[in-house]
Amino acid sequence: MSTLTEIEAAAAKLPAEQQAELIRFLAAQQGHPTAATVIAQRSQRGFPISKGAVAFGSAEVAHIEHETDRE
Repeated sequence: MSTLTEIEAAAAKLPAEQQAELIRFLAAQQGHPTAATVIAQRSQRGFPISKGAVAFGSAEVAHIEHETDRE
């Protein structure tokens, strides 16, 4: 894989647990360990639990709801 498009396509095919692990890895690489922690913790409905360090805007909520609808 050499292009971002190829990497994104491969990441989209990963199971949800591996996608979450990838997100945590990338967040840590960018110096955002709090983002990794937020993503790792989910509510009973499967939504990320924000600890206040990372705010979720309407775009993030819409994306999360869309992903939940696909499952």
